[in-house]
Amino acid sequence: MKKRLSGFIGLALMFLLMTHCSKEDNPEGYEPQTTTAPADTTSVGGNAGSTTNSPTSSYTLWRGSTISFSMAAGADHNAEANQDRITDNVWITRAGVGQLFNVRSENVANSNTSPAGTAWAQGTFDDIANLTFQPFRSACPNLKPKNAVGVPMVVHLIDDDVYIELTITAWGRGQVGGFTYTRSTP
Repeated sequence: MKKRLSGFIGLALMFLLMTHCSKEDNPEGYEPQTTTAPADTTSVGGNAGSTTNSPTSSYTLWRGSTISFSMAAGADHNAEANQDRITDNVWITRAGVGQLFNVRSENVANSNTSPAGTAWAQGTFDDIANLTFQPFRSACPNLKPKNAVGVPMVVHLIDDDVYIELTITAWGRGQVGGFTYTRSTP
């Protein structure tokens, strides 16, 4: 109990110090882009899909303007126009059926791990200290992507070590694919 309490106090002090320093270094009041956050949870101890929210890693939040990405129902997921190329490592798309996947590193969606190279949590940057990151489907209400429409999420782009806010606004049904979401930018 004492270890937990001292760890929590240390974390709180570090947060206060970071907040104080960022205000002194940033008199205009701009939000700092890097802070302390939960460790990645997609593969803790080699157990893919396990979760933790241990605040041990540093990360970058993309707080830029929000953009919308849309893929029409029946569109070819192999066409560049139907892939949200967020970074060089993460290109989000969807085939006629199934869920989102990273066409940069996967040929098809895997319901247990796709999109590869990402970890998802329901919430916003305001909640990040309490979020639990996991594969996309696991982060969806009732494990169903169609239930994620309108649910704010934070996505960790693992290889880039970047966090974005994303909200799915439309989800195609009837084996035609298609989806729309809004997300933050750098």
